[in-house]
Amino acid sequence: MKRKKYSTADYIESIASFLEKKYGAVNDEWQLSLSLLQQNLDLKREIDEKIKEDGLMVVGVKGLMKNPLIETSLRLQTNIMSIIKELGVTPKANGMLKSLDDNDTGEILANLLGNE
Repeated sequence: MKRKKYSTADYIESIASFLEKKYGAVNDEWQLSLSLLQQNLDLKREIDEKIKEDGLMVVGVKGLMKNPLIETSLRLQTNIMSIIKELGVTPKANGMLKSLDDNDTGEILANLLGNE
């Protein structure tokens, strides 16, 4: 199944809509996280395209070596996941927020401890 390719701006807008539905508004302090997320997503997309273009191995000063952009891509991926989790838009984070709404402290504690 082929997925539709969305622009980063579309994705950020969908997250903002989610936050607005969940909390009634997108707080000012969340704007920086949304902006950083968009920057990281845009940069990761560019780097991944460059990796596809150049390949996994590149010629360096000492000969053939692993493309250094791979490490950058992985760091960006970690940053992106961190911001997404911070905003509570992963399925797990959303489930924890739902638990908070339901006042189910046992389930919240289990989720925090990783005992799902």
